[in-house]
Amino acid sequence: YVRLKFHTSRPESFAIYKRTREDGPWIPYQYYSGSCENTYSKANRGFIRTGGDEQQALCTDEFSDISPLTGGNVAFSTLEGRPSAYNFDNSPVLQEWVTATDIRVTLNRLNTFGDEVFNDPKVLKSYYYAISDFAVGGRCKCNGHASECMKNEFDKLVCNCKHNTYGVDCEKCLPFFNDRPWRRATAESASECLPCDCNGRSQECYFDPELYRSTGHGGHCTNCQDNTDGAHCERCRENFFRLGNNEACSPCHCSPVGSLSTQCDSYGRCSCKPGVMGDKCDRCQPGFHSLTEAGCRPCSCDPSGSIDECNVETGRCVCKDNVEGFNCERCKPGFFNLESSNPRGCTPCFCFGHSSVCTNA
Repeated sequence: YVRLKFHTSRPESFAIYKRTREDGPWIPYQYYSGSCENTYSKANRGFIRTGGDEQQALCTDEFSDISPLTGGNVAFSTLEGRPSAYNFDNSPVLQEWVTATDIRVTLNRLNTFGDEVFNDPKVLKSYYYAISDFAVGGRCKCNGHASECMKNEFDKLVCNCKHNTYGVDCEKCLPFFNDRPWRRATAESASECLPCDCNGRSQECYFDPELYRSTGHGGHCTNCQDNTDGAHCERCRENFFRLGNNEACSPCHCSPVGSLSTQCDSYGRCSCKPGVMGDKCDRCQPGFHSLTEAGCRPCSCDPSGSIDECNVETGRCVCKDNVEGFNCERCKPGFFNLESSNPRGCTPCFCFGHSSVCTNA
């Protein structure tokens, strides 16, 4: 409320203004005049209909009489004549209407007993304004999130915020309490700010409107730890995996040569190229050799002359005793008849000492 007490007679026309921030514009709050329409272009004792603009200033001639000549009072209630005043807690329009950081009173025209008609300077100079008391009643605008105000280091009253809010008027959610949009508290709900769900892997988040619309939870976590990612740090980063629900994510370490992708499955197993094996796809399968960008090449050992798989690095086959060649594909000199059933691979020649070379007859 605003209350004025005049030492002289009250003005014929005066107005009350407010502003909601120190550098903001002055907004009309209430007009008082014996000539509302002529002075302020407002109807005298107008009223606001239900559903009308409840943030408009009204005008009245109620306090514009010249009497009493001293001690006249003026009382202005910010909610008087506002249809939604009974439901103030649920009316953002009225909550904004009653908000003010500064109040200004302009005294626009004196009550003069009509002496201005005679235009006598001596008489006119005898009139003056004098206010003996000026009181503004209000409370901190804490948006329902505080029960008291306290002076800050600049000697200004600020709200002692609760419900995980902060700011001069408790108008913001604390960092990490962005799971739903900030709301003013009401008689039905504290509308406290809720913490983000980051699964214990971050202390930083922001409010994501799109995430809130789709899931009902708007806290989008950032700077996830333990190699995690996602709006709630709920999954491993690319190229990482987790064996258990609560364990940190470990790097896949898939071989860049032998794997099809750097991403592994939930057990840490990589997807291998043809002929490649191992959880990390870092070695050739049995029967393959020479790991390259194309995978591993199949061994080409002659099964009749070889006794094992080929060397995984060179591809060279391990031959039976009487067999030779890169693929164990031929008999050594002095031997013939390469057979898989022969444990030595080839049979010695029997040329009675006349030759060391023989062939199948």
